[in-house]
Amino acid sequence: MATLVVPTVNSERWLEPFLEFYRAAELDPVYAIDARTSDGTRELIESHGLRTIEVRGGAERVEALMPAIAAGITTPWCLRIDDDELPTAELIASVGRIAGGEDAAPVAFARAQLHYDAATAALERSHFIAYGPDAAFDCQTRLFRPLAVQFTERLHSPGFEVVRRRLAPTEAQILHFDWVLRSKVQRGAKLARYESQSADLASQCRHFTVPDLIPPAWHIFDAVPSPRLMAFARSIHLLAERAAGLGSG
Repeated sequence: MATLVVPTVNSERWLEPFLEFYRAAELDPVYAIDARTSDGTRELIESHGLRTIEVRGGAERVEALMPAIAAGITTPWCLRIDDDELPTAELIASVGRIAGGEDAAPVAFARAQLHYDAATAALERSHFIAYGPDAAFDCQTRLFRPLAVQFTERLHSPGFEVVRRRLAPTEAQILHFDWVLRSKVQRGAKLARYESQSADLASQCRHFTVPDLIPPAWHIFDAVPSPRLMAFARSIHLLAERAAGLGSG
């Protein structure tokens, strides 16, 4: 009823733990490889026995890839999870229930912004701008019926227009590891790329993209009590650091 699709571009240097996570969870995502990819991402994904499709877009952002992604799947529903994110087990379970219903409105999931403290090997979640119930925190509209939406390349949209959406249960979350994988300099460059495309839209996510812009106390960091996720965060953090070291040499 639904296909889990993971768009990716040039992610070879840190992607392997994510591939191993999906394999251990017995999930079968389709990796949508941006045609701009020039490293060994394709070969790495295929070596893990996961499916791939090649996608192209008119702009260098994931929103522009959504029509090609939708064209590459055959199920009524599509669930997009980015290559620096993971779905919780509750999210996967909720997709099965939602896809079996008659409501065609797309579904939004709360996204947890995660921070890894290498000095203490602690994984924490930011609750910055967590207004009201947790479901209202950084909601991302990611589950949709391709035949029921109108696509758009607009920056920081889901890749399609949202007239009406539903909120998934609060436990059905997207775990975002951007802050674990990327340094402050890399996040700043990412924000600058967004600003070059749309200054107004980039301003709406600057504190999510570069969390260092606000005082640490404002994040209201809360420990993530999962040894498995802590080990996962440590592994991708070490891979990212190693890649950064090789790049600087």
